[in-house]
Amino acid sequence: KAAKEALEGVSADELHVVNLHQVISPIQDMGIPQSCRISVFLAQEHTGALALVGEEYGLVIVAGTGSHVFGRNREGRRMRIDGLGPVLGDVGSGYHIGYLGLRAAARGIWHTRHATSLTGKIFDACCKIPDEGNTTAAGTAAKEPASGTISKSIDKPFPECNATPLEIQLREVVKFSLRNNDRSVIASLAGIVDAEAGAGDAVATNIILYAASQMAENIRDLTDNLQIGGDRYVMVGTGSVSMKSDLYWEHLCKLVKVFAPGLEPMRSPLPPVAGLGLLGLLRLEGIDRFKVRSALFNSVREYLLRIN
Repeated sequence: KAAKEALEGVSADELHVVNLHQVISPIQDMGIPQSCRISVFLAQEHTGALALVGEEYGLVIVAGTGSHVFGRNREGRRMRIDGLGPVLGDVGSGYHIGYLGLRAAARGIWHTRHATSLTGKIFDACCKIPDEGNTTAAGTAAKEPASGTISKSIDKPFPECNATPLEIQLREVVKFSLRNNDRSVIASLAGIVDAEAGAGDAVATNIILYAASQMAENIRDLTDNLQIGGDRYVMVGTGSVSMKSDLYWEHLCKLVKVFAPGLEPMRSPLPPVAGLGLLGLLRLEGIDRFKVRSALFNSVREYLLRIN
């Protein structure tokens, strides 16, 4: 869908596609004429991040919806840690933070010891998120895993006559949690957690700090295995969590400095997709690498200013 929107109104005889996966969607799905010549280049987020900062070696922290850490030393050794999905890993990711925020929000109604501003903010957000899996299209309706006792019980009114609005709202949040939500839906709640941490909420702050500490553990494993902690290497943060949460990034850098003082932390100057585009452009023959890089940076920054 995104590719189709980006290519709308564009006429091209030749198209270079930078792809993150082995399988590319059919040409027709992107609105590209059959006559267009297409070449596909397989890339990875971490290599794009290094290209944006003009480095071949170093460490990349990808913390967006999911997460992983990648490192490559000057001897050519490389390693990737995590990227295992939300059940087995993706620590320090948007999903991880959003999930912890959702749990904290639910717990916050039971006792003042757990009180947090996340309860009201996340409850409101969850109740406004449409159930994209609930459609009347033939055979496409997503089935909730709890179709028996649990789902019936949450539809019943609370027995207490003095139930608070938040307790009543919790029923809808339980339904939300049982839906077949895409990972990005839960990850979107990370922005609320970070905002409330910035406003001083202790529970939200602890979630952000904990997520950063879990990411730091992965970085420690990687630097030990590649033996790059004491040497000068860049450490590039990319993905929405790394790039947008100051609290997360600052705490992460503080923790990493203890065991890997040689790493030079920096956030990616552009979104990850721009790094992938740069990789594809630099593969073209007969180009001025400096001019191409400069043109990409200028055009992306102008676009971001326009949409923001």
